[in-house]
Amino acid sequence: MNPPYAADAAPLVVVGDVLLDVDLEGDVSRLCPDEPAPVVESLVERARPGGAGLAAMIAAQRQPVVLVTALGSDAAGQRVREMLDEHVTVVDLGTDRTIVKTRVRSRGRTLIRMDDESIGQPSKPARDVDLDALFSTASAVLVSDYGLGVSGRAAVRWALQDQPRIVWDPHPRGAVPVPGVTTVTPNAAEAQHFSECPGRSRDWRDPAGPRAAPPLAGGQRDRHPRCRRGSARERRRHATRRSGAEHCHR
Repeated sequence: MNPPYAADAAPLVVVGDVLLDVDLEGDVSRLCPDEPAPVVESLVERARPGGAGLAAMIAAQRQPVVLVTALGSDAAGQRVREMLDEHVTVVDLGTDRTIVKTRVRSRGRTLIRMDDESIGQPSKPARDVDLDALFSTASAVLVSDYGLGVSGRAAVRWALQDQPRIVWDPHPRGAVPVPGVTTVTPNAAEAQHFSECPGRSRDWRDPAGPRAAPPLAGGQRDRHPRCRRGSARERRRHATRRSGAEHCHR
């Protein structure tokens, strides 16, 4: 099937952390005899990329996407890569392990979530990729930060600083957006967190919440990013609920 965009269309570049989301769907008809806990039977596994991988796959339904991330060298990382390669072009910066979030679910509800969140370390030097050239050919850059380190890598931050169209979806454990970002999409807690970061301009401390920057004149960039309440992560979660998958990345 042909993609719904021109072959020479400029790609959206998504930068961020990818994890493996696993749902174990089953039936509950009784409680455990030794503890008041549900017994989940007839489990069916459904796995998908999470984090920035989910954002990239959703975007790839409408435009070409390049995903700049760090995939683990473990089995979980290989599973994620195989799922992503069908939809997006992956630029892998490399790490030694993959974050896995497993949800046990029944009748549309999550009963428990198990997180393997031991953050990996870079396992190899970044491939010889010209990030400056990659970002300069992008229609826009989306930074989808899940606090696992990709947006904090020096090479990534250096290349992002001169890009004219950047949307940054932050995370409390993630890196501060680089100067000159076009739009930042924190939720209320993230906006409060970053407004209190040392070295931040007082322009971030508006008691009325995130402020909207004035319109830019003559194509010039303002040093203050526009802010929107409600993170892109939350909007993706609502979108995926409608498609039958529920995500909670906190």
